[in-house]
Amino acid sequence: MKNDWAITAGGIGFAVLTLLGLYLLMPGVAGGDTTNAESVEWVRQSGHQVRGIAGAYLMCLGAMAMIAFVAGVLGRLHAAGAEPFMLEVARLAGLAFVVCQIVAAIAMASAVYAVSAGNEPTPIDPGAARITTFGLALWLIPGMISGALFACVVGVSMLRTRAFPAWVGLAALLTAAVLLAAVTFLPAIILLLWSGCVGVVAAVRHQPIPRLEPQPAPP
Repeated sequence: MKNDWAITAGGIGFAVLTLLGLYLLMPGVAGGDTTNAESVEWVRQSGHQVRGIAGAYLMCLGAMAMIAFVAGVLGRLHAAGAEPFMLEVARLAGLAFVVCQIVAAIAMASAVYAVSAGNEPTPIDPGAARITTFGLALWLIPGMISGALFACVVGVSMLRTRAFPAWVGLAALLTAAVLLAAVTFLPAIILLLWSGCVGVVAAVRHQPIPRLEPQPAPP
């Protein structure tokens, strides 16, 4: 089914691309573990500039893959008879997360991009390097709150419609609960793990979509 391929490509693509992007970005100034002097020195090095810009590209591509994942999951739930209101809430929450991830990626790479493009004067202002930590906060707080709402609504719809195995819906609810505590980096990884897992399930288990039979009108 088309929805299954969208779920597989989107879920696995979102998880892998976002994780690679974070791997490139987090060891630098975006992680917030450096002093002002260390931040300036980090963004000055050309290798770090390439690394930061590449990380931002990967995170943005991961956000694009998330769009396919959201569309595939909601398409399958719609075919199974999920409530339109629930689908609309999930769609808006997924869109909010995508926007947060794109803006966060741009913010985390803003310093290295400004220096590499020659837009940042010399000596480099430590404040220009420090703004990159705003990107991580944006991804962890509003991003994960919207991700939690998406996972919660989708999880409830999965359990109601049986469009996915029950354990996938329960895992979505667990993911939503953990994401609400994602003020640090590690809890946020569960969203990547869950989406990748759903993508694998859609690839290896083509479960027929249950359809609700119309009820006969009362006499």
